[in-house]
Amino acid sequence: MKIWAIALIAMFLAAIPLVFADTRPEIVKVVYDLRAEDHYAKGSSSANAANSAGSGYSIFAKWTTFPVNIEVDTSGIGLDATIVLTTLTSSGEEWDKYTSKEIFGLVKQSSGLVVETDTPDRINEIVFGSISNTNIIAQTTIWYNRFTKVIVDFDMVFNTYWTWGDATTTSGVMDLQNIATHELGHGFGLADLYQSKWSEQTMYGYASIGETKKRTLASGDSAGIQALYGK
Repeated sequence: MKIWAIALIAMFLAAIPLVFADTRPEIVKVVYDLRAEDHYAKGSSSANAANSAGSGYSIFAKWTTFPVNIEVDTSGIGLDATIVLTTLTSSGEEWDKYTSKEIFGLVKQSSGLVVETDTPDRINEIVFGSISNTNIIAQTTIWYNRFTKVIVDFDMVFNTYWTWGDATTTSGVMDLQNIATHELGHGFGLADLYQSKWSEQTMYGYASIGETKKRTLASGDSAGIQALYGK
């Protein structure tokens, strides 16, 4: 009887790692909200970001497989799909200018995308939809391995509460390229900066209607992407 009991216990214990493997407890997520008003802005990061003091950048994880491809559901934004995809490509390539690593890959139009909140599906997704807090302009969720600091997935939601467009040609809109460049910085491993002295950096955690300065990287942004992927 004891032998049978021990055998049953051994079989039970042997099954436990399979459950853990499916849930991947080593994979954690960090969420960044880009907000419209400084005094409401808070980072919801659980990551241990580094190099934020005196450097103009803050990093938490990185990709090790390239290129990083993205799927985009352009419905809901009220802009031509081709314009959206071209704009997102410009935002991604802005980061690639400052490193020899070809981080950014393809932007593919998809439909019916649903960003996950609990577990990553290993598909980097961008959608345009409602966020209950209307002060949030965009939100990026990144999943990464807590031990290796390797990113496995990111998802972005651009809040349709705001009117999106090209602020260089249309007044009163949230500039898509401006915000996308910032959000892709998160997707590539950079955290927000909240001190006013970093207000000219792309990764500064606040934005506003008509702003376009985040389209191009500042010194801290370029230093941060090079710290992650080399010059």
